Amino acid sequence: MALNFIRSGKKSFLAEALESAVELVQTPASVPPDDLSRLIFACKLIIDYGSELQLDAIATSLRSFQTADEGQYRSLWQAIDGSENRRALRLDAIVITDRRILNRDVRYCDTAAGDISRLSGHIFYAESGASVAERDRGTARAITWLKSNELF
Repeated sequence: MALNFIRSGKKSFLAEALESAVELVQTPASVPPDDLSRLIFACKLIIDYGSELQLDAIATSLRSFQTADEGQYRSLWQAIDGSENRRALRLDAIVITDRRILNRDVRYCDTAAGDISRLSGHIFYAESGASVAERDRGTARAITWLKSNELF
């Protein structure tokens, strides 16, 4: 609801909302994994309206939890994944090298490559039914694209 107010131009509480959002992305474990709506809102708010410093808070948390706490990393990534804002490409660049399984046979890097493909307009591989080898080649192409755009 607050995001709808902000989108409609009512931004009087934006600074306070962003401050709370940054606190939340630094402690994703405070959000139940079966209801990530608060964390999704916080990430969307920062990606769409936050400063570079606030976006850096998401990136720092994502990097930190990537090795320190996979549960918090997974929750944070699920809240970020699917963003419609190209600023999220900075976050995809963090996850694109992570070959661990996210869900069934889908890896973190697969979802990041899908996001990069959607946000960049380039098709790196046919996502549906792609073999692991095809996904690896597509991920490598996504990394090349990130590098060529100085995002990796």
